[in-house]
Amino acid sequence: IDEKEQKHKKVAEKAAETERNGDYEKAARYWTKASLLTAKSAEFNWCNASSQFCQRMATRPFTGE
Repeated sequence: IDEKEQKHKKVAEKAAETERNGDYEKAARYWTKASLLTAKSAEFNWCNASSQFCQRMATRPFTGE
């Protein structure tokens, strides 16, 4: 595992932890940063989708829809 992949993993883990804690605005920023640290398209897509989800939750949380 190279240095960039290791950094991606660390940032993605921080994003997931922050998301679990309910700080969606900060988690969205971590997910975006993680997406920029990977060359793998599946990881990039996952991070982008997670960032979009967190942005939505930060502005308009689900309320039993």
